[in-house]
Amino acid sequence: QNIAGGAIYLYIDNEGSGGAIHAFIYTGGKLTIDGQCNFTRCEANSDGGGIFALVSEVNSQLSLEDIKFEECTVDENQYGYGGGAYII
Repeated sequence: QNIAGGAIYLYIDNEGSGGAIHAFIYTGGKLTIDGQCNFTRCEANSDGGGIFALVSEVNSQLSLEDIKFEECTVDENQYGYGGGAYII
């Protein structure tokens, strides 16, 4: 295993929600994140240091499998929730 990015390495520091991924999943949409994904030191000023996802409407789906969050944070002064993930 590589220390930085076997396939993809990103440094992301978001001023809003979802430090690495910000997703709106509607109308039967599906987002799947799996396969030993690591979210490390992701930051957001609002909700979801690593992932922010809003899942709405019939048959919409978010699937998270075999993922790891390490040192993901939200800005406590901005009333952010979910250091690793915020899913509504």
